Amino acid sequence: MKIEITGKHIDITPAIRSHVETHCKKVEQFFKDKTTPQMHVVVTVEKARQKAEFVVSWREHTLTAKETDKDLYQAITKAVDKLEKQARRLKEKVVKRSHSAQKVGNVAPEPDGEVAAAPLPPRIIMTDSNNFKPMTPEEAVLVMSGDESQFLVFRDAESQNLSVIYKRADGNFGLIQP
Repeated sequence: MKIEITGKHIDITPAIRSHVETHCKKVEQFFKDKTTPQMHVVVTVEKARQKAEFVVSWREHTLTAKETDKDLYQAITKAVDKLEKQARRLKEKVVKRSHSAQKVGNVAPEPDGEVAAAPLPPRIIMTDSNNFKPMTPEEAVLVMSGDESQFLVFRDAESQNLSVIYKRADGNFGLIQP
């Protein structure tokens, strides 16, 4: 972790620097990966108040913690504790997101090397409405012969019930009557 310490109205002594660096090791343990976080520490003295402000930049995240106390070392310790809580929450969030990702086996290519697309759910496609003319099954076969459609719904002229006539694979016609 790169730590930059700045003092306002105070000189940064080796004791302050070592205190900041030892306490920052608690925060540094959360960022053990390829990216190196950067920490900027601003220590300020104003009359009887001692302020410690920490800003950590890691990946696209920024963590900040400010603390004011009569003792500078206490302010640093309290600010690092706040920063540690934020870092723990952020790390848990990042780990949870990566563990809830889809398994590689679910999106891996098939054995032949091609990725299989997920099948789309069936859709209902609206067609022209029929007015169900009364006709005999023989007339329905004549209408179907000159048409590309695979089935025809019609009203039977004798019984006035709806019937369906369809083309079979063997070239004949099938009739469904309720």
